[in-house]
Amino acid sequence: MGALTPLPRATFAVLDVAGHNLQFEQPALFDALVSEWLERVAAET
Repeated sequence: MGALTPLPRATFAVLDVAGHNLQFEQPALFDALVSEWLERVAAET
């Protein structure tokens, strides 16, 4: 993932269960992914 190199806190996820509006199409999955990311970033600070 060369595009993520300058973004050390980025997360890349391949989701075959939604289109471009994950927050509307799969809100529970969206919430879980964002929550996990926020917890990881908070733990680093």
